[in-house]
Amino acid sequence: MEKPFYLTFLRSELQKRSDKNSKYSLRAFARQLDLDAGTLSSILNGKRPLSMDMAEKILTRLKCNESTREIVLSSVARFHSQRPMTRRDPKIKNYSFTYNSKKKVLGLDIFHIISDWYHQAILEMTYLDNFSDNPEWIARELNISVPTAKLALNRLIEYGLIEKKPEGYTKKDAHLEIEQPYLTSSARKSKQIQIRTKAIESIKQDPVDSRYMTTITMCIDPDLLPAARKKIDAFNDTLCAFLESGKRKQVYVLEMGLFSLQRMNLNRGKNEKSS
Repeated sequence: MEKPFYLTFLRSELQKRSDKNSKYSLRAFARQLDLDAGTLSSILNGKRPLSMDMAEKILTRLKCNESTREIVLSSVARFHSQRPMTRRDPKIKNYSFTYNSKKKVLGLDIFHIISDWYHQAILEMTYLDNFSDNPEWIARELNISVPTAKLALNRLIEYGLIEKKPEGYTKKDAHLEIEQPYLTSSARKSKQIQIRTKAIESIKQDPVDSRYMTTITMCIDPDLLPAARKKIDAFNDTLCAFLESGKRKQVYVLEMGLFSLQRMNLNRGKNEKSS
């Protein structure tokens, strides 16, 4: 049976907390979820299925938004639907299988994966001649913990984002699209915050000739923003193709932001039109 998505979700939540606090343990996670540590351990190891009631409780304790709740609950319900009738949770009949197709399941996994910057960094690192699937090597290159590197690599392999070939691991698709409508804004915000944090680190640590940071402040017509987004997307694609046309030796990220420096007043436009 395919590994249920709720396991990936729970393991990811535990890993995120461990990354922030090295002393954060499974017991601490169990206390946060108001669960017995042994029960949680059995669930995370796939030895005990997650019931619908327990899933509801966990999602409430984690204060998940409605989109995430629907994703996880659908995963739990789908898992139970594949079990023998006598072992199914009878409450699955109360839940719809909103994300039942394989394509959408992959997208929802990417939904959680994409919010952590190092996953896409590992994907791009597979183009390096000296790439190693050793978690210690990955951790050293990206300045992340070995457990984090190992978990990230396993996720990418498990969901088919990288594949094993005679010459080693390679990225399966040239570029991942993250424009799926079911991705929540919280995941995108998380990724953007992480990338901008990395940009600040680069400003402080990296030599000027290895990076390029530039800004321009403008007074603009906000009605032109939709067209500006398209121009930025086109520029990103063009620059990406240009930089990837040479010998791939280092993983970089291009981060670009266009936003207002004034306090946003959502009613300003309406008031101006009515005056």
